[in-house]
Amino acid sequence: IEMFSGAALAGVSRIVQVSALGVTESGGDEHPPYITSKREADRALAALPVSHAVVRPSLVYGPGSASASLFATLASLPVISLPGAGTQRVQPIHVYEVAEAIARWIECKESKSGVFELAGPKAVAYRDMLAAYREAMSLGAALWLPLPMVLMHVGAMLAEHLPQRVFSRDTLRLLERGN
Repeated sequence: IEMFSGAALAGVSRIVQVSALGVTESGGDEHPPYITSKREADRALAALPVSHAVVRPSLVYGPGSASASLFATLASLPVISLPGAGTQRVQPIHVYEVAEAIARWIECKESKSGVFELAGPKAVAYRDMLAAYREAMSLGAALWLPLPMVLMHVGAMLAEHLPQRVFSRDTLRLLERGN
């Protein structure tokens, strides 16, 4: 928020904020802190007298990304645990597609300010996404182990104490909401 304010004071005429799909204008305590902080930054940017784009991508993957690495690791296991039945909907988008959308907005002088939600071309179930990773690695059948969501939430809480940022209560809540 301070960076946006400082940029506007310095005369920057266009600003892009990479937010997150799932940010809504309403709500409060029921949203994870990650989403709440994104919403506050989105609102602050919209209030400034600058041309702006708030880009809200779905699950972003690409070379070297923590999420792609995690999903590839999970998919390679002989037993793959699933949150619930693994039917949560995701619509992954490649980081290059996100970058291209941002570059096109910046390059187009007539671009309007606004919120732009970005997602990949196809919504899939979380389990199907992991199965696609597994197939891409030419691995055989796996044993799918659905875990009750209460256990997933306990695991996410414990994982927050490990040196990683991918599996947390926030990411689990976002997965449950559909992304």
